[in-house]
Amino acid sequence: MTKSYAESSSQTFQVDPDHHVRNYKHISCQSNIGIQTEACDIENLAHEHQGETDDDRINSSLGPRSESLDQDQELQRRLHPTRPDDFATLQSELLQWRCREERKITKTARNAAHKQEMIKLLLRKESHLLRKIDQLKNSVTDKWKTEQMELMMEMMSKPKQWEISNGSVIRVDTPQTCRARIMKSMYDKLIEKVDNVGARIELLERIKTLVETIDYRGLAKDVCMLVNRELQMLQQGTDLGQEFMEGMRKRLSNQFTKLVTRLNSDACHESEIQPIPAKFRLHKPDAIH
Repeated sequence: MTKSYAESSSQTFQVDPDHHVRNYKHISCQSNIGIQTEACDIENLAHEHQGETDDDRINSSLGPRSESLDQDQELQRRLHPTRPDDFATLQSELLQWRCREERKITKTARNAAHKQEMIKLLLRKESHLLRKIDQLKNSVTDKWKTEQMELMMEMMSKPKQWEISNGSVIRVDTPQTCRARIMKSMYDKLIEKVDNVGARIELLERIKTLVETIDYRGLAKDVCMLVNRELQMLQQGTDLGQEFMEGMRKRLSNQFTKLVTRLNSDACHESEIQPIPAKFRLHKPDAIH
């Protein structure tokens, strides 16, 4: 016998056997959600969870850990999630909210047709909340990737360190670390907001000159193509819209990042933690008789 939507989806309270959340695919935010009858966003969901006192409501799955946190901190965890368990909390509470709404539909539906319409509306609300969670997750992921890339570039541009025979450490700039430092400076300017077209053109020309000397044909060719395209648009005053320009510049920064990583992977080291022993020894010059 086929189960109703309310019966089958109620199984997802503790676990998600049908993988409704895991298999969710991102939907454009421009989809029509105008027929919603109630406010439906992460903030309302978080406040609704904080205000749960009825015995009919499902208990929160946060466990004892939430009891030790301040109420404002719990709210911020839902509005501004940063860790995997924060997103797990949001998804769990979303499933609980859906179960409550399904029970309301079962109690208040006048007939089968009315129940079907209410379920459709509930699915639209759930999709809207899933998109919000997905956007928050993408934002956190992008921020983490940017921080990791900046840290890696910082390590690449540091001088190499060798421990010599007397126990002291010498720092040496190699051609690779010097180039990594230059490319890091270019990357920092490349991801900045474009306020001055002239400065942007100058930066792109410097990147083009540097990349043309690199022998990694695939990535270097792609970076040169993107640089030439943006240079042509800026010099001719072509305006294809802010969204198009931001997308093209993001692709350029991503490809340039890959190129920098490929070129300077050997320069990335943890010299402050474990200095690399030198393969040579420094000897005092023989006394002159």
